[in-house]
Amino acid sequence: MDGGLNQEKTNLVPADLQVDTNSGSAASADPLPMSTLNPRGQTGLASPTGGPADLSLAKGAGGIKTGLTMPALGMSRPRRRMQSGWIWLVWVIFGLALVGVTIYFLLNQINFNRGKINFIFEPAGVSVNIDQKFSRSGITNLSINLKAGDHLIIATKEGYLDAEEEFSVAAGEASDMSITLQPIPSVELLAETTAVFPGLIRRDELLAFWDDTNKMLKSINLSTKEIVDLFSVKITNVRKIDWANEGVAALLKLPGVWRLANMQDNRAVPGQYIPLGESPKQAPALNNGVATWLFDGERQTSTGMQPVLLNESIRDVVFAPGGSQIAYFYQAADGERSIIRAENTDGRGWVRVVTEISAENPRLIWLEDDQYLLLLDDAGQPDRLLDILSGEAINIMPDRIPGSLVVGSPGGDRILYVANIGGQTKLAVWKISTGEVEKILNKAVSSFVWKNENTVIMSLPDNNLWYWDLMKDKEKPVQFISSFGEIKSQRLLYSLLTNQLFIFESNRIFGVKA
Repeated sequence: MDGGLNQEKTNLVPADLQVDTNSGSAASADPLPMSTLNPRGQTGLASPTGGPADLSLAKGAGGIKTGLTMPALGMSRPRRRMQSGWIWLVWVIFGLALVGVTIYFLLNQINFNRGKINFIFEPAGVSVNIDQKFSRSGITNLSINLKAGDHLIIATKEGYLDAEEEFSVAAGEASDMSITLQPIPSVELLAETTAVFPGLIRRDELLAFWDDTNKMLKSINLSTKEIVDLFSVKITNVRKIDWANEGVAALLKLPGVWRLANMQDNRAVPGQYIPLGESPKQAPALNNGVATWLFDGERQTSTGMQPVLLNESIRDVVFAPGGSQIAYFYQAADGERSIIRAENTDGRGWVRVVTEISAENPRLIWLEDDQYLLLLDDAGQPDRLLDILSGEAINIMPDRIPGSLVVGSPGGDRILYVANIGGQTKLAVWKISTGEVEKILNKAVSSFVWKNENTVIMSLPDNNLWYWDLMKDKEKPVQFISSFGEIKSQRLLYSLLTNQLFIFESNRIFGVKA
């Protein structure tokens, strides 16, 4: 009985789960039991003396073997703890790496996506505003780190023109920028007279005009400020003057003036300012009472400049931007209405651009791109844009107020005019390349001129002068100092070569840098 019982209980202990108490590791060869049940049923060492553990069962009361060698299941925990430790270490490393990457990208956005720019200002003691976010006063030099991209700086100082500059900053790079403020310019009085039909000639060296006070054509040398007579011809009445920018030449419409001293009568010279018509027979001229004259400083005889009387059928005439060609609206007695382009100012090499085109009161403007001719008619016909090469014409500016000022831009792609929009008079910009109104200024203006392709200078009814920036659609005042009291502008003219604005009052001419 005992043997059977002991055999059954002994088989309950698997030999491969024995634990080495010295090493604490599982052993599969020569296993030694770690613990047994003592006679009181308590757990104890199999060999209290420290010797090899006895594989026999402990005997209980009555000699019955009651102790069992139990499997040391808890001794697998060190391996699990080591595995858990490695897993936690991996997670910690991963977490630290993730935090590091996040911090790197944040720093890259905050710090590394920036560049440094060093400003040098002249004169010293300016006030600075950058992007409406940073401002500082009384500085000469400024070094600042800014986010990569485009920025705007405005530098101001009392007595000087505001300086407004756009600039770019590249990430990780440093750059230098010098900003020089110019003193506020003073207005200069150029002449005290009534100047009509002003224009810039000889590549902006001379400011030419008809002196209505003295009834003479005159010019102001913009370098010496000397006023001289042009052509030495006294004229009592002028309908229109178109000035050639190159050289010293003008096309004049003079009512009832058919004779001038030393003149050349070119009305009957075939092939010069006289289109021969579709048939060999020349159509009779149609005289409307206004003579067309060419005054050219290059046309000289022993007795002086020789004015040329052009054909009586010419209704309006203009120089090309370069001054070497002319175009005119021709209306003959047989009903022909055409636009003629002459390759030379003496009338040679003419061609018909348009054979039939209606206009009762034609006004021509040759735009600065040299390709387009603007035909205005204040007698009911629409305004038309004419391709001077192809002869194609399209209607434009349907809202233009008849009789108002029209000015082409320096680049030739825009036309500045006065429009009736919603029953209100406004300044508008027509863009030729798109065939529509590009900008509208919601202010009344009395006169205007182009400063460059993107900027307009205008005089308001209160006589203040303003810039209109078309790119930014912003206005700001023109700064200048005047010792002549309030200046009441009636006409403005601007020289792109000298950066001068000319202001015409009723009896005074002023000049100012702008």
